[in-house]
Amino acid sequence: MDKYKPTYLGKVLPSDPPKTKDFLQNNYPQFSDTYDAVKDESEDIRDVSGSFTSDSFSLKISANKSTLTNISNKIDTMISDEADNELSIIGDIITAKKKKKKK
Repeated sequence: MDKYKPTYLGKVLPSDPPKTKDFLQNNYPQFSDTYDAVKDESEDIRDVSGSFTSDSFSLKISANKSTLTNISNKIDTMISDEADNELSIIGDIITAKKKKKKK
């Protein structure tokens, strides 16, 4: 896949205008975090697709096992208490969830 963010965004952006607006208002930060996790492996990613809820974004990656391992290792290094989103990967799906605010 092309490494550029607009290429990924074009693959996951809903075509329905209200859903597009909802995605951009509520899920763009989560999308950005998942993009940051995969962008360096773009050459070995065949395709992506996305789904979202009000507080999370999931990116399904079509790639070989070693590429998924590299992405998983990258996610492990991205985990931080200061991050706005929690990233996780299970199999070929990366999920970014908004962190709950501490009281």
